[in-house]
Amino acid sequence: MASIPVEPVRRRLESVVRAGLDPAAYVEAALDVLGRTVPFDAACHGTLDPATGLLTGSVKRHLTSAYDEDFLVHEYVLDDVNLFADLAGRPRPVGVLAEEAGGDPRRSSRYRELFEIYGVEHELRAALVVAGVAWATLALYRESGPAAFTPAEADVVAAVAPLLAVGTRAAAVTARAQAELGRAEPGGPGVLVV
Repeated sequence: MASIPVEPVRRRLESVVRAGLDPAAYVEAALDVLGRTVPFDAACHGTLDPATGLLTGSVKRHLTSAYDEDFLVHEYVLDDVNLFADLAGRPRPVGVLAEEAGGDPRRSSRYRELFEIYGVEHELRAALVVAGVAWATLALYRESGPAAFTPAEADVVAAVAPLLAVGTRAAAVTARAQAELGRAEPGGPGVLVV
């Protein structure tokens, strides 16, 4: 399979990272750029608390939030394929579900119990890590059919994952700076460990 040129994607994403966007606007713009090269039908970008690895928020495209609790059980309680914490520890923090499940995505409880609800069949996941710290997660989905994510598409996501992590961190800093200047509501995601 032929590779996909990464530099055009990287250049467009660098512009998005430098744009000073708030977190939600950053994610939407980054998904627009990435979707031109790695098409998807639905997506979820989740921010992580870098100290604990817990999800602190998400921006979804064409996905319902009605099953977030079920999703979290599959992510943090059940043993499954391509968990974000596992991906974050890999040198290449990207996985395609069908490949990781040995060609049978039904080996994944997430696939069996949630994909039909979401109306998707194919999944590509990435932990967005820079300097050894996971700042966010990314899951891209395609609807039913033969159009599985290819190794070349996974290579593109792996190549830009650190830049996407920097963008997530930069957007959080921008939001905090805007709050300090009184241009936005103070606050943001957080984790309380009890």
